[in-house]
Amino acid sequence: MSRLIREELTTRKLFHLLRQKKIYTNTIFCGDRNEGIQSFWQNGAVTGDGKYFNIDSDRKVIYVETPYDAKISEYNTKLNDTYVYYGSHGSEYKSKQIMQDKNAAVQSVSNAVERTVAKSKKNAYKNDHWDLVDKAEKDVNFITTVKESELPAELKGKTKEEVKRLVTEKSAEREKIQKEIEGLSKKRQEYIDNEMKKRGDADSDDLGKAIETSILELARKSGYTI
Repeated sequence: MSRLIREELTTRKLFHLLRQKKIYTNTIFCGDRNEGIQSFWQNGAVTGDGKYFNIDSDRKVIYVETPYDAKISEYNTKLNDTYVYYGSHGSEYKSKQIMQDKNAAVQSVSNAVERTVAKSKKNAYKNDHWDLVDKAEKDVNFITTVKESELPAELKGKTKEEVKRLVTEKSAEREKIQKEIEGLSKKRQEYIDNEMKKRGDADSDDLGKAIETSILELARKSGYTI
């Protein structure tokens, strides 16, 4: 038995085991659809009982400017102000946060806005390793144990109660800003969806659309109602 045949049999056995556990294999080829088929990307999806997609890797990404972008960007600055660093590397992480914002803005307005929206997701964007607000939420007793030497200059010399009060205020402020961004984000997405439909690009072959389509189809296959 040749090595290629043995490898194919092993692969098919693996896919069979995955299907038994209701794990499906999708493939997404970046390039011409036929090229993906010829290079066996479609074969992998068929064998894995999944779906084969392709996206045009040379296609220019379309950015839709919306009336909500500027306001979301303003909230990003306010959101950053709610972060209070601690620890020996806290200041460094705080600087990196701002630097990544600038990097996103250099790419495009859309990238900057998308980053702000991502940062506003409370359960997805956590920085308890350097931010006192996130850390205090995770460990309610942390402020009573943190050393003064680990605090930023504006908190040095303050009592534990004063630090705790400031962190509580920042936490409430952040939650309010996050809700504002969430509301604007929904309006922004509705605006983008409408604009894409007007342009006839609602089904653009981008990576996000391919992933979304694959998830929805497999969910239906598994008996979920969308």
